Amino acid sequence: MKEWQPVRLGKSLHIGVSESEINRKPLKYCEDDALAMARIAYSKGWSPTPLFGKEARYETVVRLIKEAAEELEEGDIFWLSFSGHGCKTLDKTGNEFDGYDESLVLSDRILIDDELHHLWSLFKSGVRILVILDCCHSGGFDVEEPKTTSCPVIQASGILLASCAYSQVSREGNGNGAFTEKLLQIWNTGTFRGNYSAMLEKTAILLKPRQRPQYVKFGIDDELFNKQEVFKI
Repeated sequence: MKEWQPVRLGKSLHIGVSESEINRKPLKYCEDDALAMARIAYSKGWSPTPLFGKEARYETVVRLIKEAAEELEEGDIFWLSFSGHGCKTLDKTGNEFDGYDESLVLSDRILIDDELHHLWSLFKSGVRILVILDCCHSGGFDVEEPKTTSCPVIQASGILLASCAYSQVSREGNGNGAFTEKLLQIWNTGTFRGNYSAMLEKTAILLKPRQRPQYVKFGIDDELFNKQEVFKI
């Protein structure tokens, strides 16, 4: 008789913002990137929510992440993907070594990495968080605990796949952002069976020398999550 296994829930949020109220320099493929990620999620049994362009307002994004944090329990997983402009803003808390916070440019305002840290701290212990960012400066997102006593601790286990180093810009490819394009190439409609670290290593080879993708763990280190097959709930 097979041992009973709990049903795990996977929720995901896929954001693509090609042009915003803050930065009107248009990008070409952000919505396509978000749609591609949402399709992967759907094919693997996740419950995906795509947000395109003006739909990706700050209040909407924060609300959806908070709702996921409230709903998901130990063993469940949340996936956030973002494709759009990334920017640097002056650090007001003194926790950034270079004096700047990295931020996602949503349709109406920015979402600072310190705010993301706070949102991740709302997730329960035992939840896994996957973050894929295809934007400039994404490797500098401070997902670890900022050096301030007031900052809450992240009890979930997180993995960040960033499209480039903190000092780099992310480039566009042919039909997708360059990073997303190479991820999709490695994924190869589901034939790839490695973990996230292996996927990023292969992606990095294809992006040399113009972008250096980053693999970052945050929160509680979970060896099973580190070894887990990509996009598996």
